[in-house]
Amino acid sequence: MSTMTCRDCGIGPYGAQPSGLFLCDHCGHLLDLDTAWFDPAEVVVVDMDGNLLHYLSPHACLTWMDDISDLPTGDWALAMQALGQFKRAAKELEAALRAGLTYSTPA
Repeated sequence: MSTMTCRDCGIGPYGAQPSGLFLCDHCGHLLDLDTAWFDPAEVVVVDMDGNLLHYLSPHACLTWMDDISDLPTGDWALAMQALGQFKRAAKELEAALRAGLTYSTPA
């Protein structure tokens, strides 16, 4: 999970506005969720403070973890890289489940 940073400046977070749009507090860029494209593996939510957050879906996390198991074995550097990716996927999964996202298989 992470706070979604501005697509224009890459610095500021987006905050909810009364208009229903999201405003970057650094450069003033407005984001309209109706016209924005998001990765299908991500879930976009608004926290209690009005910040726009995005999570990797539980299904995507588990798919990522499963893909890691297909990496070739016998190479220490690849094994360490795979372990790092697995830990990252597990943290993303934990964050998504703590946020209340449920596991569902995409259609």
